[in-house]
Amino acid sequence: MLNRLSTHVSDSKKSLLDLISSKRSHANGLCCISVSAKDISFVYAHEIAGKTTIEICDSYPYKDQDNLLSILTSIVKDNELKRVPCSLMLQPEDYQLLVTDVMPVTPSEFQAAIRWKLKDLLRYPLDDVVLDSFNLPKMKTSANKIMVVAAQASKLKTLRDLINKSGLELKYIDVPELALRNILAMYQQEGQSSALIYLQENSIQLLILFQQQIYVSRVLKFSINTEDESLMMQGIDRLTSEIQRSLDYYQSLWEQPNPSRYLVASIKTLSADVTIQLAERMKASFDLLSLSDNLVIKPKINNEQQMKLLLSVGGALRKPNQYQQEINLLSFLPKKTGIELTQKVVLISYGAFFLVLCIFYFGSTWQKHKLENQINQLANAANQGQQQFTLLSQKYPVSDVANLKQLIGDMQKEYETKSEFADLISPNANFSSYLTALGNAIVPGVWLTEIIFDRGENKVVLKGYALLPTLLERFYAQLSNQPVFSNLSFEINEIKQTSYPTSFNITAKKVIKT
Repeated sequence: MLNRLSTHVSDSKKSLLDLISSKRSHANGLCCISVSAKDISFVYAHEIAGKTTIEICDSYPYKDQDNLLSILTSIVKDNELKRVPCSLMLQPEDYQLLVTDVMPVTPSEFQAAIRWKLKDLLRYPLDDVVLDSFNLPKMKTSANKIMVVAAQASKLKTLRDLINKSGLELKYIDVPELALRNILAMYQQEGQSSALIYLQENSIQLLILFQQQIYVSRVLKFSINTEDESLMMQGIDRLTSEIQRSLDYYQSLWEQPNPSRYLVASIKTLSADVTIQLAERMKASFDLLSLSDNLVIKPKINNEQQMKLLLSVGGALRKPNQYQQEINLLSFLPKKTGIELTQKVVLISYGAFFLVLCIFYFGSTWQKHKLENQINQLANAANQGQQQFTLLSQKYPVSDVANLKQLIGDMQKEYETKSEFADLISPNANFSSYLTALGNAIVPGVWLTEIIFDRGENKVVLKGYALLPTLLERFYAQLSNQPVFSNLSFEINEIKQTSYPTSFNITAKKVIKT
């Protein structure tokens, strides 16, 4: 029984640690969503102990936009993904990819310049298009190229708002080419080119990579995913021709080594004959892509399901500043305009306003009460002063008011002078400022043995020793320059040099202001 209890405790501890690890991993996790006309693909990846782990990898059918929001909100809630960063992966029909020359303009001028340069090629109105770009590797010719991504701004704004309403935090809007780059980069070997062939329903994407940079990216408008062997062989012949054409283009512009390995991914189960036929024709290695070689995939889904969600998986592998070639259409998407408040935000705003109003009311009431008390205190003090003045007037009647004012002024001045000196020599006085000033004035080789405050003669006496008379002169000069002693007059009364060291006696008297 003890063994079973120990095992249970161990399993519980492991489950708790896994849960804690999963919670913490949200900090370095990323969701990727891809929305087609029929379903939504959802992938969530994060790092656990240095290994990229796919926690969620699935697709969900939806009917309309409201249903899409409901499904997305449920996924976020069920998996506790609120405020987790998210990337939106565009569908091929959602964007254009155009190659053009690098433009000699500043980043602030790029958006306007590139719109007018590509306006005849864009399938979206200029006032409803969002653009971003990344550089292609430097060519052996003098011309450098960029790859421009263009998408419809209004559609992206709708998807942005929907994703943020679900509880996720949209951080990126990405494209499939860069998602496939993220996948292929995991398999690339140092100093060698590699290629990925992604067989989809009605198209084939071809990507050639060297040193984690895209050199060639093509979308071929045909497919070899067919059960008809004759059509499949025709498709293989055509694909072989297109691969060779891409390699010729690659060699002509960059002269990089041809890919040593081709990875093949297909959204349908692919016959082994396809890779064999391609390998024989291209005289190269063609292997089926297996995500499990480099990723931990927790959902129990087969390879065909993984390949259908390949673009979303690649999008979830995005990491900031990992690659030179990156785009983020979200950065150039127009921000929300106008007052777009939900009912919850309105209620919070009214609640905050009411709270501020209450604080202001109670604060004003308290301030009014405080001022009334101060007025009453001043009135009482005035009454008491008036009474004392009346008594003094009766006791000491004077006919000359001017003499009385002069007498009061002299008495007040005398009182202030004596009060200042009394504070100085009082045993209860705070000497911190005087002691600090003495400490600042003292010089190495001079030390005080006595500090005497003489109440009767209104003076302060400093006694001590100095190694040299010159050190005493420095101490006396610094002592006189201390601001706290500005009302004291220092005088050296006695210097004895009969023995080593020199003894001294300094007296400071209060300067009486006239």
